[in-house]
Amino acid sequence: MIQVNFNTVAELVALAEAQHVPVHEIVLAREMHDRERSRGEVLQEMLKNWQVMQESIVRGIQNTERSLSGMTGGDARRLYAHREQGYMGSAAIAAAAYAVGISEVNAVMGRIVACPTAGSCGIVPAALYAAKKQRRLADGDIVLALLTAAGIGMVVDQN
Repeated sequence: MIQVNFNTVAELVALAEAQHVPVHEIVLAREMHDRERSRGEVLQEMLKNWQVMQESIVRGIQNTERSLSGMTGGDARRLYAHREQGYMGSAAIAAAAYAVGISEVNAVMGRIVACPTAGSCGIVPAALYAAKKQRRLADGDIVLALLTAAGIGMVVDQN
């Protein structure tokens, strides 16, 4: 049985090391325990969240809609168009565009995943989407990364 109680990132890492499992396994076991759900159910829910995140990114970098306030809209699309011009490197520009894009989808009341909040909804998905593209990672790998990020979010929430 995997131990699942931690209050700090150091405790989370120590649990993983002591039990010879990756951090995501500790977080997965805790989610299974706390939510009384099976491993498959937790992984499937996280995969659904990842799919919504990816849809938000694609919509965001294609977005031309303006927010109701008119303060945002289309910036991610313009930024993404500049990714090959070498300002910061195409991967960094793309990741920034993904993050801005999700925020713009949020601003026009589109579907996003609050990760960890609606206000910061683009940062984690953008970083993981950029990594997926650059390293050709499978969605299953990203789901495990999201679980690791969730563990850090649990620590923040507790403290």
